[in-house]
Amino acid sequence: MVRKLFFGDIKGNVSIMMAVAAVPLLAAAGAAIDMVHANNAQTALQSAVDAAALAGGTSGFHSHADLATLVNKYLVENNANFSISSTDTIDFGTIPSTNNFFVRVNGTVKTDFMSLVGIPSMGLGAYSEVEKGGQALELALVLDNTASMNSEGRLAALKVSAKKLVDTVMTNKAPGAYVKIGIVPFSNYVNVGVGNRNKSWADVPVDYTDTTSVTYNSYPNATYTNCHIVDHAYTNDGVPAVWQENVCDVNAGT
Repeated sequence: MVRKLFFGDIKGNVSIMMAVAAVPLLAAAGAAIDMVHANNAQTALQSAVDAAALAGGTSGFHSHADLATLVNKYLVENNANFSISSTDTIDFGTIPSTNNFFVRVNGTVKTDFMSLVGIPSMGLGAYSEVEKGGQALELALVLDNTASMNSEGRLAALKVSAKKLVDTVMTNKAPGAYVKIGIVPFSNYVNVGVGNRNKSWADVPVDYTDTTSVTYNSYPNATYTNCHIVDHAYTNDGVPAVWQENVCDVNAGT
């Protein structure tokens, strides 16, 4: 009789089933939270690896120790150590076939809910590859050729120094290196030579001739004799030029 009542009584079945199913239900519901956490960690880790690859590929360092210090520094500064619970491997180097620089990091992130069903952690990995910085140089020379440079031999010294710098850079560049040098005159004008006046990159005003003469004379009875043209050489912002003056012997008269 007791045995029949025990097996036939169905009271409390729901509570028992809920108790048994509570752990997997909680793990299933919490798995979504763990997955979001893992996805955020993956995004942060990838950003850190991208930064480390860019730094290593453009650093110019060659020794493994220097590169290791640089890569680890960028991983730390970009919070890679906070993104994952543990780091299994950090690999980096240059790919011989492409000369590209790569960084690879593998690690794990702990789970909060999936650990209830025997999954204490999830594996994460990030990889980034960049083209190493080439041998390129872009140099801009901003040269002062205003009137103040005409004194004490400054302009002459500037020409010698600038030419020496350009010759040194252009004749000592590595094979295949890209070198570009631009010259910016610190002035309103720059003398590029008359032969370049019609080049597409030169903006030169059209020549004109002024045949109009204006005389300002406060002495209507003045007379002018022995008139002749006198050339005056001068430099306008470093550009040699000549202006002409009509010089006469003047008798102002009454």
